Amino acid sequence: MKQKELTIISIKDDIVVVEGEHSYQFLEEIKFDKEVNGIVIKANYYKAYVALVNKGTREVIKVGGKAFPTGKMFSITILNNFFGSVIDVNANLLIEGNEVDLIKILGQRSVLTEAKPLYSRKEVNQPFLTGTVAIDGLLPIGKGQKELIVGDAVTGKTSIAITAMISQKHSNVVNIYVAIGKKREELIEIKNVLQNNNVLEKTIIIATAPDDSAASKFLAPYVGATIAEYLQEQGEDVFVVFDDLTNHADAYRELSLSTGSAPGREAFPGDIFYIHSRLLEKSGRYQPEFGGGSITMIPIVQTLDGDISGYIPTNIISITDGQIYTSTSIFNEGRRPAIEISISVSRLGSQVQFHSMKQASLGLKNLVSEYENYKKFSSFNSSSSSDQNRSLVVKGKVFETLIQQDEYEVVPAGASALLLLLLQKEYLTMFFVEAIEKNVESLILVKDVIKNFLTKDVLGRKMLQIIDDKGLEAEIVDLYLKHLILPLIKYYLLSENKWLRKNPDFIRIFKDVRNDGRVLLAYERRHLEKGIAYEI
Repeated sequence: MKQKELTIISIKDDIVVVEGEHSYQFLEEIKFDKEVNGIVIKANYYKAYVALVNKGTREVIKVGGKAFPTGKMFSITILNNFFGSVIDVNANLLIEGNEVDLIKILGQRSVLTEAKPLYSRKEVNQPFLTGTVAIDGLLPIGKGQKELIVGDAVTGKTSIAITAMISQKHSNVVNIYVAIGKKREELIEIKNVLQNNNVLEKTIIIATAPDDSAASKFLAPYVGATIAEYLQEQGEDVFVVFDDLTNHADAYRELSLSTGSAPGREAFPGDIFYIHSRLLEKSGRYQPEFGGGSITMIPIVQTLDGDISGYIPTNIISITDGQIYTSTSIFNEGRRPAIEISISVSRLGSQVQFHSMKQASLGLKNLVSEYENYKKFSSFNSSSSSDQNRSLVVKGKVFETLIQQDEYEVVPAGASALLLLLLQKEYLTMFFVEAIEKNVESLILVKDVIKNFLTKDVLGRKMLQIIDDKGLEAEIVDLYLKHLILPLIKYYLLSENKWLRKNPDFIRIFKDVRNDGRVLLAYERRHLEKGIAYEI
């Protein structure tokens, strides 16, 4: 049977108008000469507006030339060599990744399928650990959740998402990073960060640059979601980052305006909400008969001057299960990550936290909100009693210090829970006694020593394992605290501030803690090789 032919009647930018009788479909793939392809954006039975997918291909097609409808939606071929690679929306390798003995086709899938029905899904109740103390403690995410990261440009949104990807290094979760209109130098930096942290081999990067066609930027997140669905159906837990959907919305607006669609609010087409909801609703945990596995999504959206009431931010906030807001003012203060806790939320909350993290973070969200409100209004109320608010202010300052992390630093969940527990039990509040100079620097130093001990020392790693297995309430964890962690804090405080020996608050908090932190600091284990270190 002869293939149906269409005639090119006009070309403007990356939009090609073709003519010919055909039952066109939205996102149907149209083929041109020399392996050029496009997708139908708008059509009637006689004419279609086709957006070119390939970059720089406008020159190879001419008015009067032929186009060939495929009758199929735009689809990609999934290969077994995607992991560790950078690919484009046509699934072509831009940078090769993991070596495979034989390249195999795993499947051919349309990118615009509907999300799986409600009965295919399971309850989202398993923690998805991001390696960020503020998120794992106060804004927990579950496997299968969709959580938005929203904020102004250059406030660390991408860094938070990349840290979450690095945090999956020792888990069974695989990563997909979708770069939508991302500068090439930024993409190379992200690839190098993932490679240096040994997670690139379990990551697929789908890349579009600012100068790529609007169609390719529009298709990129759907390609990522399609690969994620395939992996989920093989029983994998998949983590997908869309960076960012503001560029995606802009690309769809460009396509719509170029094809003569009626503009709506902020010149976006009327179906922009549907475009994003059909993408993000593919997240979830799935029943075994639907492949098992899960898809966790973190879309990123950029705001202007901190305004989260914009059209695209509010759309995606209403679609997702919560949002993490990054603040310019916090970023400019030098605090990282620049998350404003008081207006961030996870709608699943403690149901996706493991037990010890629930214990450690209980009531902290309210404390932080009260502290933020106090900071905002204390300057207007000079008569406010400092004694009345001292506990709130001190705990708020300790919390701000504890959640600070270096860029791409992953804090294990057990370490996060332990640090928050130390805050809850007031062991760290003594760092903010007024007479102590450089209290923030001192607490940061002790916090870093504790984190290094927990992640790099044999006894510290053993303690983390016990916390993961038995929770914070276990007697053995209490022994570790009293014999290893608290002596370190007490020793440091007294070594710098001997007058604290007579401070009533210090005596109340540390009276039962023996001052043998020097054993820990010197890593002398002769008296620790038996007993609490290994009795589990």
